[in-house]
Amino acid sequence: MLFQRIMFHVNHVLAIGLLVPLVITMLRKNLHRQTPVFFCYVASDTFGIFAIYMFALLLPPGWYWIGAWIQNEVAIVLAFATIVEVFSKLFSSYAGIRRLARNVMLWAAVLLALVALITLVFFHEMVYTTSVLTALTMIDRCLRVIQLGLILVLFALSRYLHLRWKNFVFGIALGFGFYALMSLATSVIRAHYGQMLAGTMNVVGDGSYCLSVLIWLVYALQPEVATIPVVSLPSHELEKWDLALSRLLGYPTSSSIPAAGK
Repeated sequence: MLFQRIMFHVNHVLAIGLLVPLVITMLRKNLHRQTPVFFCYVASDTFGIFAIYMFALLLPPGWYWIGAWIQNEVAIVLAFATIVEVFSKLFSSYAGIRRLARNVMLWAAVLLALVALITLVFFHEMVYTTSVLTALTMIDRCLRVIQLGLILVLFALSRYLHLRWKNFVFGIALGFGFYALMSLATSVIRAHYGQMLAGTMNVVGDGSYCLSVLIWLVYALQPEVATIPVVSLPSHELEKWDLALSRLLGYPTSSSIPAAGK
């Protein structure tokens, strides 16, 4: 218990100590203009974590838990919005490919939602003292399943299409993927072992978030012109794919590449 209390303070102070430099770095390098939704996420987390930490120090425990749940749900909503923003950035240059990828992402979201609902119905192992807390915890697990799945689909699409990531955008996706994976893992372990490991899983979850913020900060500090070194197709090949997909899907095209036979 003493170790958990110490780590509670360490993780909260560390998270604030990493988030503040991240906000400053994004403002200084104008990254908040490139990824405004992610900046809102970071700014919201900075304020929210500081507020609930003050609640924990100055107010009765109930205030902390209420604030923590509100902050968590707001963060999940902004995380999904950030995934959409990352998607738009990655496929911004190729309208046809973006439309195909959007359809894939939508169907993936539907399938992931079904998987999440199945786990909610048939693997309902968590029972807390209040039904509201049980419901919120299970909903959080379902949302993490969808979030992690969408990020994995995004990576798979970019890999299949040989797209190049900008450093910071890649770092955003990587950080979210890592944190979603760890949140889902700790939720499953907590559900299986109950209160016996609840405190330990809270420490692991908070520590995972700090590592995610560290990932974002490291990528934010890197030069903007750098790109992730992955195998990529020549730009003219991607443009041909984009033109072909746009015609296949029945959308108007503005590509300068001539059609075959012309």
